[in-house]
Amino acid sequence: MKFTHILSALLATLVVATPRDEHRREVAARAPNADLVAELAARLSAGDGDAPVTLPLAIRAPKIEDTAEYSAANKAHSPLGKGKYYWFYLQWKRGTVGDGDGESAQELKELRDRLGFDHVGIVVGVIEETTRGKGKNEVLKRNFNAEIHHLIEVQGSDKAGVIQRRFDGKKDSTADKVLVYGGETTASKASAAKKFAKAWTDDNAKKTYNIKTNNCDTFAQAVKGKL
Repeated sequence: MKFTHILSALLATLVVATPRDEHRREVAARAPNADLVAELAARLSAGDGDAPVTLPLAIRAPKIEDTAEYSAANKAHSPLGKGKYYWFYLQWKRGTVGDGDGESAQELKELRDRLGFDHVGIVVGVIEETTRGKGKNEVLKRNFNAEIHHLIEVQGSDKAGVIQRRFDGKKDSTADKVLVYGGETTASKASAAKKFAKAWTDDNAKKTYNIKTNNCDTFAQAVKGKL
């Protein structure tokens, strides 16, 4: 069998073995797999074209280990790129507002009638990838390192309060909440949005929660503008 035929067959095999995920296809092309392909090509080209060739061990992509945060983001938008920043809306469905929110039933109804959900916040973060192990024991871990920014009405008062906390892939990705893709952003914009959100209630006009002019959605839209 000629070299070109063997190499074509190998490449066809690689395509069949390629993982479904676009990112895993990229991973599969990385070293050491790329080195194995080069080694095989060298062996084939060094032969007479018809002599038997001993193939290297099966070319393997590393095992993928996704955190709950990555899985939640990937479900809302795919593919996700290493080192890229993304932002999402986090929408609370009817009757599920938490994090100390003290809106009355009437306020929630008014907001729900206008927005279609009880509450909304902004989630923004970066895709991280780390590897451990070598060869067949290599594992690629993927994570969405993100924060939630949202505005609540402090319980027992009419004060507005800004909540900023880590995005929890388990607690914040339940059937009661919906993560909706917003778009890509940058590290500098994510940092600026965080500072902007933190200082929201420093403005006297925004210290009081108002269902029409200073609510979770007006806050989310303003933070979005920084992203």
